[in-house]
Amino acid sequence: MNILVLGATSAIAEEFIKINSTPGNNFTLISRDEERLGIIVNDIKARGASVEESLILELNAPENVVRFFEKNKIVQQDKVLLAAGSLLEQGKVENNTDYLIEQFNINSLSQITFINELCNRALISKNGVLSCITSVAGDRGRKSNYLYGSAKKSKSIFLEGLAHRFANKGITVIDIRPGFVDTPMTTHFKKGLLWSSPSVVAKIIDKSMRKKKSKVVYAPTFWYLIMLVIRNIPRFLMHRLNF
Repeated sequence: MNILVLGATSAIAEEFIKINSTPGNNFTLISRDEERLGIIVNDIKARGASVEESLILELNAPENVVRFFEKNKIVQQDKVLLAAGSLLEQGKVENNTDYLIEQFNINSLSQITFINELCNRALISKNGVLSCITSVAGDRGRKSNYLYGSAKKSKSIFLEGLAHRFANKGITVIDIRPGFVDTPMTTHFKKGLLWSSPSVVAKIIDKSMRKKKSKVVYAPTFWYLIMLVIRNIPRFLMHRLNF
């Protein structure tokens, strides 16, 4: 089975890769962190799986993605996981347009371009599965992270349309929406009961991909109920809340 992972050095992606590093599976790994990528490649091989390619891609501009596909020959994939992204600074976004554009590219537009290139080049097998990590942050705009949330929301809408496009055509499209996850990107946050580990989220992703059903998956499931409440808070009341 051919498995492609974009953002292969992220904490969730690493756990997903470990789960799937079994004999017979062949990985194409893409990341911007070449050193860390080499460590993951060695771990995959030690576990009995193989690596087709380990490639470097910077997602700060969509044109980088187009050039990437023109330069590299990617084999057709049975499973694709997009786990790339960055946790941006909302305050910096509000005062720096260049930073806003860069972060929107990383968290949304470049990834949408990547998916589009995969589809246009028929690089997902007829019974393949595409899973993309978005976020519960995209369920409602909040002053603390509305650029990050809007980037994730745009991916979710794209994935919803893509699932509609491929309905009854064999390709499964899954929108993974994690809540709080304890990763290197969130080390500065105070942790609590609502926080999950990368391994928990990776197991949810793997289970969802094996079921091959196009859907939105909250990770863990209790985030569906939390966001259901938040989405339905009246706007006048929302504006009184500080989160």
